[in-house]
Amino acid sequence: MNEDNQVQTLPRQYHTSKDTSIAGFVLGSLPKKQRRQWTGWANGYHLWRGRRVVLPDGRVAEVYGAVRGQVIVRWHDPYSVDPVKVAVVKSGDLAVYKSPAAVALGRAKCGVREHPSSIKAITSRLNGNMPPRPGRRPRGRPSKLHRL
Repeated sequence: MNEDNQVQTLPRQYHTSKDTSIAGFVLGSLPKKQRRQWTGWANGYHLWRGRRVVLPDGRVAEVYGAVRGQVIVRWHDPYSVDPVKVAVVKSGDLAVYKSPAAVALGRAKCGVREHPSSIKAITSRLNGNMPPRPGRRPRGRPSKLHRL
């Protein structure tokens, strides 16, 4: 994002391995396992409090709530007297914000397939045939003998 809080993306040809590494670092540093307080829907996407959306003028804002086709959004404007701005926007006018780091990683992986490995296939079959650890549930569908 630039200083005006506008979304920026780079064309595919400008992504290098260093960009991919930085994108992975950025995604890895995001908070994990946050509880999502569901609020509503916008353009077929489920919204929750704090989810980032792109406003019609291109600014990135966070969702505060959604009711009957209206979404309450808030964003930070450091150059204003009141730094936190709040607005009500129609849900059809919003777009869900996609992290440029996630987009860069997705484009880097586009068209890449994992090589089939005979060793991996053999070890996964052997692991599947092993009995479960002591104290764990047995694998597979329960037999009728165990139900009695």
